[in-house]
Amino acid sequence: MKISKDEVQHVAKLARLGIDESETELFSTQLSHILTYFDALAEMDTQGRSSSAAAPMHNVLREDMLEDSLPRERALMNAPEADEGHFQVPKMMD
Repeated sequence: MKISKDEVQHVAKLARLGIDESETELFSTQLSHILTYFDALAEMDTQGRSSSAAAPMHNVLREDMLEDSLPRERALMNAPEADEGHFQVPKMMD
């Protein structure tokens, strides 16, 4: 698949990237090569094949456990401002 220079410039504008003409040409060529590679991968027959990771995958998260939390007074101890047991922050929106 060919990516045009206009498409590269459009995406660069959306991303607010300042790229010059030589970079536009380079990125157009590189992105076209990448998409051509993906087209080749899409044509491969993967039926009956399993995927595997380079390293064994396992859940690294701990089980949820109910524990006592920090007392409210202690949590608010160093707060710049507190109001009725809650952190008070500057208003962000009207």
